[in-house]
Amino acid sequence: MSSIEPVWGRYSPRPLIHGLPVLILDAGYLPWESYDEPAGDQGYTGPDSPAWRVLGHQPAALLGGVVGLLIGTLHPVVLRGTLEHTELERDPLGRLARTAGFVRATTYAAGPVSDQVIEVVNRMHVPVSGTINGRDYNAADPDLITWVHVTIWGGFLDGYQRLSGRALAPDDVDRYWADIAPIGEKLGGTAVPRNRAAVEAYWHTVRGELAESAADRAAARAEAAWILHEVGSWHGTVARDGARRVGELFARFGRPVSATVAALSRFPIWYCANILLRVIVGMLPGWAAAELGITPRRWLDAPARLITRVVFFVYDRAAGDPEHVLRARRRCRRQPTTETTESAAA
Repeated sequence: MSSIEPVWGRYSPRPLIHGLPVLILDAGYLPWESYDEPAGDQGYTGPDSPAWRVLGHQPAALLGGVVGLLIGTLHPVVLRGTLEHTELERDPLGRLARTAGFVRATTYAAGPVSDQVIEVVNRMHVPVSGTINGRDYNAADPDLITWVHVTIWGGFLDGYQRLSGRALAPDDVDRYWADIAPIGEKLGGTAVPRNRAAVEAYWHTVRGELAESAADRAAARAEAAWILHEVGSWHGTVARDGARRVGELFARFGRPVSATVAALSRFPIWYCANILLRVIVGMLPGWAAAELGITPRRWLDAPARLITRVVFFVYDRAAGDPEHVLRARRRCRRQPTTETTESAAA
């Protein structure tokens, strides 16, 4: 009996589906990302951790990451340091891509690789310093590191909880914060929250320090507007490149068919990208939206979130695990070699 080729065979849409988050961010894997060695190393969190589930849903984590980036602008010291020492203003999505690379590595890579990544970031923080409102700041300040940790990882979690259709149970949310707390601590953060109650207490305490002056609020609003502008600007890019990739799935049927499919798919892809912007705005907490001068439109945001959840449901079934997650799982399942065991013992 001849074998039957799977429905999609070598024309599987999975490369396209996994490629969209990377296409949106305009960046692939970073040089420091390695997921294959050493064999048997479970990394900081391990395959059964909630963090693997949250970061494994790339589109939901991506949108949540943008929300975390927006909330992060509300801290005047973090915003000033970021604007003066990073490319946030010139390339906000590129910065999010690099942050996502760090988060991927510390979530899925082996312990020694994650240690090396954190060491690199810590060295980068040392020379980043300045003055704002008469106060000296340094990127290695434990309070600032904790702020970035909570906003970014909290953004990823919020995106997953709202959009994946498979929200974590309350106990798993506590595990999520407990699993990732050592990452913030290794970066130099202090009093890093380890459960939902601690996160709530943190927000209650820190909100009094945010955007203290009119100038701080104006700066935060201007930066948030710029980030949203940049997010909006990739509608056309996503539509064009996404449509081209869809067309390539039908290349075997000839150029006329491929070109027609690409043309027909361009508007639906553009429309979905436009919806994502509404979802990002709708996920902002009310207090953060007010501070940033953003007025949510609930009558638009709720339907946009519903449509996105349906699209992500299809994504979940069609895409499976991203490549770096598959590689990390294979590493965790492999038995350590004698050399690896002796090296770890030493």
